[in-house]
Amino acid sequence: MIEESPSPVVSPALREAMGRDAVAAARAVGYVGAGTVEFIAEPTDTGDLRFYFMEMNTRLQVEHPVTECITGFDLVEWQLRVAAGHPLPVTQDEVRFSGHAIEARLYAEDPYDGWKPQTGRIAGWRLNAEGAHRLVARQARQPLQEKVAAAVRST
Repeated sequence: MIEESPSPVVSPALREAMGRDAVAAARAVGYVGAGTVEFIAEPTDTGDLRFYFMEMNTRLQVEHPVTECITGFDLVEWQLRVAAGHPLPVTQDEVRFSGHAIEARLYAEDPYDGWKPQTGRIAGWRLNAEGAHRLVARQARQPLQEKVAAAVRST
């Protein structure tokens, strides 16, 4: 699973619209706190992207480090502070991006069994020239096998 921020296919106008709709969704249900609103996008006939609401989670998601990397914000700390009754230290209008971040997560799920998480032994991991992968030697594994985040920030 690859998470990338900022997305190279989301224009500033689309990002602003998604942000506006995310705030509106939280306000509509009276939610106060750290959370995640997810959207999915599809190309239109004109080549633009149209987005749709997927879900709102009243917690940070596993991919939050990509946001932390490009904003310099500690979202976990903010979540704890908001839970303790403190206000957020910045407004949405004050959020700025700097650089680019990518997170890669390796999952151990069985596509032949409804993508259920799998545990047990893994054969190993090889990446071929085309980027495809396969298991190769026995090792212990968990459903979320590995997570790596990297960022390039401009100063």
